[in-house]
Amino acid sequence: MEPLKAFLDANILFSAAVGGPVFDSLWALADAERLTLSTSRTCVIEAERNLQRKRPDAAQRFEVRMRKVHVVPDVTHNVGRFDLPAKDAPIYATAVALGANIFLTGDIRHFGALMKRSDLPVTVRTVRSFLLAGPNAEVAE
Repeated sequence: MEPLKAFLDANILFSAAVGGPVFDSLWALADAERLTLSTSRTCVIEAERNLQRKRPDAAQRFEVRMRKVHVVPDVTHNVGRFDLPAKDAPIYATAVALGANIFLTGDIRHFGALMKRSDLPVTVRTVRSFLLAGPNAEVAE
């Protein structure tokens, strides 16, 4: 069985660096080759900036976590709106261009409405809801 492709939003990278069992579980799925983790350069920059400002003590864990994450080029053209703010649409478009199965985010404010939709090319979930449903449930094929 081929691993699922997960795209990680900047807030997931930040939270994974801070730590916690939910993120340990996500990285364990990657270690077991059931999940590949990817993100965009823009998400890495945002996560690094927020870590420097809010949690500089988590920088080392961030570096360790990022060893498992593939950083892909940002999509800058043909970005559909997907009912997202202008700054978030390219992030989701990058996940679509990557061919991700799942877009993981903690940004309920901007991505919450997309979490209720089943007609999108990439399923949007929080890490918690993704793990509770199981890695093979309700993802775009």
